[in-house]
Amino acid sequence: MDLGNTRQAIDFHDRALAIAQQVGNIEGEGSALCNSALGLYRLGHRPEALARAEEALKIFERMEHPTAAKVRQRLQEWHVDKADGPQA
Repeated sequence: MDLGNTRQAIDFHDRALAIAQQVGNIEGEGSALCNSALGLYRLGHRPEALARAEEALKIFERMEHPTAAKVRQRLQEWHVDKADGPQA
């Protein structure tokens, strides 16, 4: 895995989050949070990844957006991984 690209992706999604918040694009906020959470999780930053994914889930649930189900599933998988201990 190219960790440099993952870090760049997180930076991109952080910028997208800031823009979405500035213009009031709630769906964009959820997407940016979800995508940055994926990158953070891949880098092993699990607590921050979980927090961002949970925030994205709240947004998508409020919107009754179909992505909420995907985020919910991902969170369940991550909580199982967390219970199993660190991964290599």
